[in-house]
Amino acid sequence: MDLTSQTGNGLFDVTFKQFDFTVFSSQKIGKVFGIWESDFLDGDESLIAWKSVLMNSTKPTGTDIYLFISNNDLSTETPIWNGPYRNNETIITEFTKRYMKIRAVMQFSGEYTPGYQYTDNVPLINSISLQCMTSQNSAKFFTKSFDLGFSPRHILVTSESDVPSGANIRYGVTNIDSTKEEIYQFFEPNTITELTQLPVTGQKIKILIEMSGSYGDPVVVHEFAVMFSDQNEKQVLVNQ
Repeated sequence: MDLTSQTGNGLFDVTFKQFDFTVFSSQKIGKVFGIWESDFLDGDESLIAWKSVLMNSTKPTGTDIYLFISNNDLSTETPIWNGPYRNNETIITEFTKRYMKIRAVMQFSGEYTPGYQYTDNVPLINSISLQCMTSQNSAKFFTKSFDLGFSPRHILVTSESDVPSGANIRYGVTNIDSTKEEIYQFFEPNTITELTQLPVTGQKIKILIEMSGSYGDPVVVHEFAVMFSDQNEKQVLVNQ
């Protein structure tokens, strides 16, 4: 429903848009939906993961609000919606791409209560907030640089760790003895990853573990093991 123009007597001209079926004047309105959509929000290149989405809202009886989010590498990409989310706070640490877009769908029963303002029966969003974790506020652990004697092609890391809800841990690897994060290739643990972002001539290996959480409930890594394969897949090294 679009409020398209205001008349001189304080009323609004209202235009209905067909959703999925034709609405006739003799039919009772079952539900009315209002949809709001944000621009893409930039989490910056230092983003590790989005932490939570917070909604401050009022939902009278018979109404509801559904949030959807799209997490993209580029702000020019077509949104791919995840959801719906109905809680006032939702943990979204599984989303790690730089750009975030939000869609709010507000549902109203279409019933009018005599003696009340029409807006008394509709849902209201006061604010929507996003929290994220960045590398600027994380704890970083670097191993020493190991001389492998060959150029690694694949890596597999297994770890035993405690990661509280709302916290995040990520692993990076480089074959240069450096603590500059931009030269590390980040990867998921417990998954064999091909090292496509590292120089094929490097024969060293250095691991970064980056942990983001709260002071009262920190991330703890108890132990981890690393396995590599060489470019010819003829040699494997296990390092604990």
